Amino acid sequence: MYQNWKTEKTSVDWEEYAKVADWCNESKEYHIEDMGDCYQVVKTEIEPLTNDEIKQIRASLYQELVDPITAHIARLKDEEPMDEEKIKALIKERKDVVEKIKADNPYLENEE
Repeated sequence: MYQNWKTEKTSVDWEEYAKVADWCNESKEYHIEDMGDCYQVVKTEIEPLTNDEIKQIRASLYQELVDPITAHIARLKDEEPMDEEKIKALIKERKDVVEKIKADNPYLENEE
């Protein structure tokens, strides 16, 4: 919508500027850049994450989302009588969460 927006600093329509800024914030693909004599919408270049950064993200998500399920499974195994169906359901839930974390945070194939 505003990919090609540009305005001279001497004649800025601040209401329009605010609309463009809102659009940029919503899209997250563009931002307004001060070009010296004008303001211009520019495509935001995003650096891909490294495998080490992805590994850290995964570890954090495992700790936040997977470990509580594992702890719950361990607690249920300590109870008498053991609720096998609940444990099976939690094991499946944990597997699904792990697969989602992996799918949402894939490692780079070509990084050495």
